[in-house]
Amino acid sequence: MRFRKFFITFLFVAAALFQVAANADQSKLPPGQPELIICSQNLNRVGAPLKERNWREMISQREQLIARFLKARCDVIGVQEVFGENITDSRKILENLARDLSAATGRKYSADVGDNRKDQIRNGFLVSERAGRILRTVSFSDSVLPKLAPLGPPSNFTRFPFGVLLDVPARNKPGRKKVLIVSYHFKAKVQGWKDPTGTDYETVRMEMAEALRQWAITQENELGKETMVVLLGDRNSDEASAAADILRGARTLADFRRGGGCSLTRELHSTCTVPNSRPPAFVGLLQYRKQFSGQNDGSYRFRGRLEIIDDILVEGGDLNFFLRATGEVAVGTTGEFNKGSDHKLVWTELNW
Repeated sequence: MRFRKFFITFLFVAAALFQVAANADQSKLPPGQPELIICSQNLNRVGAPLKERNWREMISQREQLIARFLKARCDVIGVQEVFGENITDSRKILENLARDLSAATGRKYSADVGDNRKDQIRNGFLVSERAGRILRTVSFSDSVLPKLAPLGPPSNFTRFPFGVLLDVPARNKPGRKKVLIVSYHFKAKVQGWKDPTGTDYETVRMEMAEALRQWAITQENELGKETMVVLLGDRNSDEASAAADILRGARTLADFRRGGGCSLTRELHSTCTVPNSRPPAFVGLLQYRKQFSGQNDGSYRFRGRLEIIDDILVEGGDLNFFLRATGEVAVGTTGEFNKGSDHKLVWTELNW
């Protein structure tokens, strides 16, 4: 009986990969294309045990995720919600996805994951050989986050932000760039009724945003100003939230402390009595496009409303590297909700 089930599963997997491989030519990039196509995807616990889904659903989810990666032609994919009882199991699940993606595209993808504190999901990366050389990985595992309230309870990252430092060759001219890409996943609103602040854990996400922005800037200072820093992932609050403002650097956590002039609205957005004189350190590309073109490429649907809770952030001084010749920002989403994931894939193109 066990052999029969294994054989049937093998046939499903083989058929799925054959169909995906038939579309592999979509991943081939002709000369003159971007140096790097960077993607972000919440994997929706891919590889979770069968008690959560049946064989057909598991195979369909993998097939649909790979189809997204192919359509976006991703060179490097920052992922969230890599399932695993431990980091070894998570790495195996992501390596299996990398193997299937390699088979579908004809080019090798490697996989790696960061650790967590107590969750069953982790952040990680799928990196194509086309992306360049992996110099190292970095993980932010500081035990305590900066506090919003000095006497408040300490918070920490449940899933550690995980980064990969790439040495990326230019495609159309001599030269190389170092690019540090960090995948993050902030605390969800799930069971928000337990939050004593009454903000669905937005204050915790604000603390995470402050810690991540500071850490990213510190990493850049250590690696050298010529290193490009990209933050991507699942913020779990919308683009106008206080956490989003703090992650970009439009506001800091200090602005929301007593006397700082800022507070939260019912929608968990920032309201401030003091104007901000600091330029944001980072720009959210989907948010930027929505602001200047009115195009709302929401990455998540909540109660029928599209929200940008997944985004790719780049430093303000590097924005030009993510613009097309027309001045349009090279960013978008792909995938259908609840087909592969409840989050869409977000992509951007790096050019220099």
